[in-house]
Amino acid sequence: MSEAQTQDETLGDVLRKTRINRGLSVEEISGSTKISTKTIRAMEEDDYEQLPSPAFTHGFYGLYAKKLGLGAEEIQGQYKRESKQQTGKQLPPQHLAKDIGAMAERPLIPLFSIFGFSLLLLLFVFVIFSWFFSWNPADFLSKQLRSLDESPIVQIDRATPTHPLLDKLAEPKELSYSKPLSLHSTINTFPVQYKTENSSINFVSQGFFS
Repeated sequence: MSEAQTQDETLGDVLRKTRINRGLSVEEISGSTKISTKTIRAMEEDDYEQLPSPAFTHGFYGLYAKKLGLGAEEIQGQYKRESKQQTGKQLPPQHLAKDIGAMAERPLIPLFSIFGFSLLLLLFVFVIFSWFFSWNPADFLSKQLRSLDESPIVQIDRATPTHPLLDKLAEPKELSYSKPLSLHSTINTFPVQYKTENSSINFVSQGFFS
């Protein structure tokens, strides 16, 4: 404990009291030590939650003590003791619930934003690729469509199955009649007259044999 510090004074009280006695302002301390004015006020008010990480804060207390002509190691040791006492206090249930809720909050960057950024990145790469290789996707698609339209249509001609007997029956035959035909049977025959386009032909119809 420094000589100027009483039992009721905190580390912040000692720093502020010494600074005022030296006739220095917060801005002058900030300009010479390169410590921000916000950090200096937090050190003088013992507001450890507003201070940076302990490693940086430990160095700041050393710089501040040297600027005020105090023992740097003594000030840094007192900072360690008081910071442990203040940070080791049990938080009230409401404050603790707020801290837990803040830890469980969603990340600042939503998932759809990451997806949108990835999509834009892919689009940018696609545009650079098309520009570098002088490739137009619209022309490529139109050529593909034209090639599909101009492709020949292949028709499969299924051969009709044939049979020798059917082919023989299907051959055209010419009928010539030089004279009337007559068949003798036990049944009387009767004449039948057939007319064609050129002439009429008379022959005796075929009877049924008994």
